[in-house]
Amino acid sequence: MRPPPPANNPPVSSALTPAENALRAEKESLERTVAENMAELRETKDYLENLLGYANAPIIVWDPSFKITRFNRAFERLTGRCAEAVLGMELSFLFPPDSREDSLAHIRRASAGEYWETVEIPIQHADGSVRLLLWNSAVVRSPKGEQIIATIAQGHDITARKKAEEALRLSGEQLRALSVHLQSLREEERTRIAREIHDELGQLLTGLKMDLHWAETRLEELKEPRLNPILDKLVAATEVADATITTVQRIASELRPGVLDRLGLMMALRHEIDQFRQRTGIVCHMDTPEEEPDYAPELATAFYRIFQETLTNVARHAVASAVQVAFRGTGAWHTLEVRDNGKGIDEAALTSPHALGLLGMQERAHLLGGTVAFQREATGGTIVTVRLPAALPHQPAYD
Repeated sequence: MRPPPPANNPPVSSALTPAENALRAEKESLERTVAENMAELRETKDYLENLLGYANAPIIVWDPSFKITRFNRAFERLTGRCAEAVLGMELSFLFPPDSREDSLAHIRRASAGEYWETVEIPIQHADGSVRLLLWNSAVVRSPKGEQIIATIAQGHDITARKKAEEALRLSGEQLRALSVHLQSLREEERTRIAREIHDELGQLLTGLKMDLHWAETRLEELKEPRLNPILDKLVAATEVADATITTVQRIASELRPGVLDRLGLMMALRHEIDQFRQRTGIVCHMDTPEEEPDYAPELATAFYRIFQETLTNVARHAVASAVQVAFRGTGAWHTLEVRDNGKGIDEAALTSPHALGLLGMQERAHLLGGTVAFQREATGGTIVTVRLPAALPHQPAYD
């Protein structure tokens, strides 16, 4: 008996409604799109992984629990550790023990922020050495932004730069210490020369003047007309001796004013302003405290020398008719202010490398931990403000 012929079953789609067919087609299209997107995401992920791995800059990624999830080859070279050994480990183990807490505090702030933050964080190499990194970090959030997925940080090794900066800083300190020492030696030498000029040369000239006066007196007693030309020569020689004594006294005072050592800074400033008034004819007013402030001799010398240079600049450049001076010495700082009504300091002179007088004033104050500021007033004139500490700053000692 032959079997019955098979039933003529129609395709499944023919049994579906048009709406069901459309839904099925849309599902198949969506599945294809998802598959294509997943393939593209895998390719992108592989590309980013390769990019991360071969980047020249050290890059590290950690999750919200501060466990390392990515660690590129540059970071491996920096730390001497392979990625397989550190993935999943706490981030803190990369930091030196003595700076671990501070580093973690920086990391927590970076991981909680919305924007890139740059911080300096030390990293410990596997051999125990420490490298300093300048880290730029940013958080990666979920698509909707409701939670942090990870934090990615890129580092730049600045160890060599920091060592160079530290070497430069130490060199600057050494140069400043040397400058302070040289300034002190120069003032001591000026004091010694001024004393020798005043005492030795001054006494010799005074003795010469007395001898000339003695000879003049004895010749006058002879009342011999033929001796009159000799008397005239003796009188002229006496006048030359007087002028020489005055010049010697002036040179000795300019080298080191005795009033600064004998009577203190306030009297030295008043003496200098009196001499300035007599030389220039400029009206001067000075306001100083009644009692001498307490300060180290080096600070008094610095104030006096800067004051001298300031008055010299006023005489040469300011075209001023009046100068006001004020000294305030209270607390931890002493301030000397010199104000003139001249044409005002040229702004270009403040930054000119050829303004050696201004640079010298600033450097002299800086060596002692102070400042010199120059301000041009809107109505003309210049204000020079010298600010020095009441006590000498600590100077580093070098062998």
